[in-house]
Amino acid sequence: MPRATLDEVRTRFGRCVEQRKDPMLFASMIAEQVGICDENGNRFRRADGAPTLGDKPTRLPTDFPFDLLAEAMIGHDWQEVLGISRHQDTNFITEMRSRFGNRSLFREEPSAAMGPSVWGNVAAWSATIGGLYQANFLLGYQQAPFDLVDLFPVRPAVFWQGGERYIGILGPYEPAPAVGPGEEYPDMSMSALWVEPGPMRKYAGKTLVAKETAAIDISGGQMLAKAKTGGESLKFRENELVLDLITGQTNNWKLGMLTDAAATAYNTYGPTITNPKGTARTIPNDIVNPLNDIGAFQRSDEQMANLFHPVTDNPIDVMMDTCLLPTPLGDIAKWLLGMGSWQAWNQNQANPAQQAPGNFPNSSGDGKNPYQNVLKPVVSRWLHQRQTASTTQSDPNRSAGLGLTGAAVYRWYRLNPAEFACRRQMWPAASVDISPGDYVMATQGIIAAQAFDIAVQAQVLNPYAIQRNKSA
Repeated sequence: MPRATLDEVRTRFGRCVEQRKDPMLFASMIAEQVGICDENGNRFRRADGAPTLGDKPTRLPTDFPFDLLAEAMIGHDWQEVLGISRHQDTNFITEMRSRFGNRSLFREEPSAAMGPSVWGNVAAWSATIGGLYQANFLLGYQQAPFDLVDLFPVRPAVFWQGGERYIGILGPYEPAPAVGPGEEYPDMSMSALWVEPGPMRKYAGKTLVAKETAAIDISGGQMLAKAKTGGESLKFRENELVLDLITGQTNNWKLGMLTDAAATAYNTYGPTITNPKGTARTIPNDIVNPLNDIGAFQRSDEQMANLFHPVTDNPIDVMMDTCLLPTPLGDIAKWLLGMGSWQAWNQNQANPAQQAPGNFPNSSGDGKNPYQNVLKPVVSRWLHQRQTASTTQSDPNRSAGLGLTGAAVYRWYRLNPAEFACRRQMWPAASVDISPGDYVMATQGIIAAQAFDIAVQAQVLNPYAIQRNKSA
């Protein structure tokens, strides 16, 4: 917001106060421009209820310097009002009455010598700052280059049945029973299989505008940057949690069978499950399958063809359409999946006329690459870092690496993100606004604040929807 628009903001704020009698509505006007809400004040939200920015914001948060907003909304003496001036009058109430009592921009109550109008304008300014904070926070979250978070779809809160259980993850226990004419319909069994939800964790941060900070950085540049960093840090946290699941470092998959009172924990990769009849089945989702040629995808398909329901032994048909690769495999995978045609050779015993031992191709055929546009390659620098990082980690906010070396670093994964894991997020971001009753906050050094938190649940929902491919 250049200085030339100061009068425009002052005029719009004055009109908002005079016509609607509510200075706080100006904060909603700014929130609409930066993309937090629509023209009716309805906030934009994702499918899981978390706040998000609209598609077409008309302004950026950095377009509104705090000092110009303060001058437009509070007046030329905004520094004295906020208590950050070096020349503040000791008789503060008298000074405010004399300075602001007759301004048409502010509303005074006839029953009181000093009504709450000034404080209302300060609160509106603080609420506007809170909206700018949240907009920049969301910008930081949505633009952060943490590639694996957006791989998994967001979901609304899951309805838990039978306590904290997800039911029906792997399909029904048995076919629908036969019913004779006139017989009562049987109840469908929902207790055959259930998965216990993973733990819920909360991560948070805050951004404060203190009097001392405002005096140094009243334009708000550094403070808005701090809010953006807060959004980036929360997405960083989600990236760490998602990596924990993909690499198998977090083992929170617990399966309950039939009428079990508690779920049994299994390894994410290659668990052996014994059904109620005593038959043991191993989920073949952990294989030695280096990505050397297009045959690796065929070998992956062969393992997927051996997936069976852990209770009924019925075949499980899955489609793992995402191929997740560390950085060194990126170009190879793009080439294998992107080439349009595939040439297959047929080898038979050498003809004696060739006068050489060994097998020689005697026929070939060209055809469409069967994996083109079927598998989506996702190349992740973060996956490569996790696989090669040390197995020890001193930072409590970071996960340890796998310590892979040599050919082992070429580990890749095939998965269906929608079925393998889910995320639930809640962002009750709230601005701490100054109102007539709590202006004492300014004497404590706080003029405005914004708190951000995210409650995340990330877990393995279905190990049949992911496959780990190793070089050895």
